[in-house]
Amino acid sequence: MADTVRTQPESVLASQLFGAPERWGWEYLAPSPPAPSPVLNQRPVWIEPEPPPQLLWKRRQSRDAWARLLVGFLVSGALGAVIAKASVGTAAVMAGVGVAVTILLFWLPRYSYQAAQSTFDSWCMNERARFETDHQAWALAVGEHDQREHQRVSSSLLWHPLSPESHPPRLDVFGGTVDGWASLLTTVGAALLSAGGHVLMLDFTEGHLAGDLARLAAPEGCSVRIVDLPGNRYRLDPAGTHPETEPADPDDLLAGLSADEIAELVAEAVHTLRNHEAAGAHGFVDLRSLDSELLQGVCDRLDQPVTFARITAGLKVLRRVYQREADGPLTDNEVARLTAWADDVGSTDKVVDELQLLTGLAGLLANQQGTAATTGKRLQLLPTSGLSVLATSSPHPRRKDLLDRLVLQRLLHELRELNYAERNQARSPLAVDSDVVIVAGADHLGLASLEALERQAKRAGLRLVIMVEHLRSEMTQLLGGSDSATIFMRLGNAAESAAAAEFIGRDYKFVLSQLTEQVGHTFSRGTAVTTGESVSDTRTQGHSGTFLEQIPNSSFSRSRARNWSDTVNTSRAESNSTGRTLGRAYEYTVEPTTIQALPATAFILVENGQAGRRVVAADCNPGIALLDRVADPRRAVSQ
Repeated sequence: MADTVRTQPESVLASQLFGAPERWGWEYLAPSPPAPSPVLNQRPVWIEPEPPPQLLWKRRQSRDAWARLLVGFLVSGALGAVIAKASVGTAAVMAGVGVAVTILLFWLPRYSYQAAQSTFDSWCMNERARFETDHQAWALAVGEHDQREHQRVSSSLLWHPLSPESHPPRLDVFGGTVDGWASLLTTVGAALLSAGGHVLMLDFTEGHLAGDLARLAAPEGCSVRIVDLPGNRYRLDPAGTHPETEPADPDDLLAGLSADEIAELVAEAVHTLRNHEAAGAHGFVDLRSLDSELLQGVCDRLDQPVTFARITAGLKVLRRVYQREADGPLTDNEVARLTAWADDVGSTDKVVDELQLLTGLAGLLANQQGTAATTGKRLQLLPTSGLSVLATSSPHPRRKDLLDRLVLQRLLHELRELNYAERNQARSPLAVDSDVVIVAGADHLGLASLEALERQAKRAGLRLVIMVEHLRSEMTQLLGGSDSATIFMRLGNAAESAAAAEFIGRDYKFVLSQLTEQVGHTFSRGTAVTTGESVSDTRTQGHSGTFLEQIPNSSFSRSRARNWSDTVNTSRAESNSTGRTLGRAYEYTVEPTTIQALPATAFILVENGQAGRRVVAADCNPGIALLDRVADPRRAVSQ
């Protein structure tokens, strides 16, 4: 194998991917938002202290001192004037005593108030200083807590390695792109290889999925073997930075097999191809027994090595259309044996049709131009160390389909031999938990073949990874198999994404089901006109004069009043009410549109473990290992 060239970033990436425990990707877990400080609501508040009642009383006494001083002076003066009439000396003494007492009564309350006020001011200053100290301590505690929370959020690990907790023996991958599959295989393959596992990958996609993994694994000391079937079709990297491929020929699939083994292998491949082309049509007839009998009869009468070109020629002999040539694929003895057996085969319509079909299919794999010559060496699929990749390609769709099925049947044959050897206590070189068989592009292989592969791999203690591009027809029956986990990548088709969402499941949730808004406007206007008129007459009669002479008098008055009024009243009212209604709904846990819009390297893991059903979204981009704030799985394992 040629030396590989690796750049500096690739070596750093390889150091991060290799040596870590098994992981299929990274789960993004956002840290919890910063929590508020527990003392945030305990902020000290300064409340200006109220003066005590005694201080207020002394304040009033101090304000009244001026009045007392004036009264004292007046009283002292009056008293002095009265006493002065009796004795001048006594009056002077009394006046002096009154003035002294008055001054004493003036200054004593003011001094007492000033002393009390000074004491109160000192206490307020002490309380204010203590408040400032408490406030600074509170602000410091809140600031330290916020700083710790900010540091926690900014330094929290965001990407955590993800792997199935149930360790299922089979894992199905549905959907995705070539780039997404390559990223997934690089991420998990590096971990498996670094753990000493053996990884066999059957690449039926023609997308060179193992190129990145092979380029990273070879410099790490891992054995890398890439078989191109048929050979010389392509290189994984025209620049030569990938490990070179090992060319092989379809005839190498037959090397080392007996006649009955070759017949069974080809008959099973033809049966699955016929079943796939029939697509479950009614009236499908299983002709494996007839195919196996015809192929075994031909192989029994051929000398070694048995190749597809020689099988095709032998079938033509049975059909009596073979033309002998000097450099033909068959010898005269082989032609004679086949000709003698042709009469026993019969010439019924069923036999004739099967001979024609087998001749055409075998001819697809024979005499291919540009392929490597048949080595006659048995093609060992199951690896004994490191990474082993078998990639198929062909410009002919039917040839490519048949070749894929032959490779799968050859793998099943090797697994059966391995299981038989284990039953007879023969130790198998494959005995590591990290040994994995990966089948990429298995859409066309059929459910029966994949289930048979699962059974044989489980018996051999190998983990199986099946990668299917489309979730349709019988492939949906793989969902939820016993001891299996499922990974969904991007499924662009609406029906396929709906089937994936249905498998992931539904859950009860409260969703907004109704929004109501009522707006009301009321306007009213009224007018009133009133008119009135009133007429009143007043008549008075009386007498005036003396008793002897009275003079009658009378008066009459009339008053007239008229009134009118116009009244206008206007009223306006507005109302606005909104409402929200939440309803309990049974909806998808993951919407189909979410699955349709997944990034190329994103996936959803679904598994059933001891803790119940687990649905996790993750990303398998190997470049995540180079990001900051990525959890190191090696540290977690060591702890």
